[in-house]
Amino acid sequence: METVLRGFGAYAGEVIARQTGAEWWATGGDHWVRTPDGRLWDPFDEARRCFAGHGSLRLLCRDAMTGNARLP
Repeated sequence: METVLRGFGAYAGEVIARQTGAEWWATGGDHWVRTPDGRLWDPFDEARRCFAGHGSLRLLCRDAMTGNARLP
């Protein structure tokens, strides 16, 4: 299941990167997307949260593309 969730997170992260000009960042085995405004987004964690019923990749992408902050 983790492989599937990682795939969903990677897809969402790439959507954010391509739509906003963001860059992928990696540190300590974790991967993040850094948008031009300096914010870091974790699409992999959001995919896991979706599976648990507490997240939304659609809202993550929307918020990253519009520059809105998200609450955990």
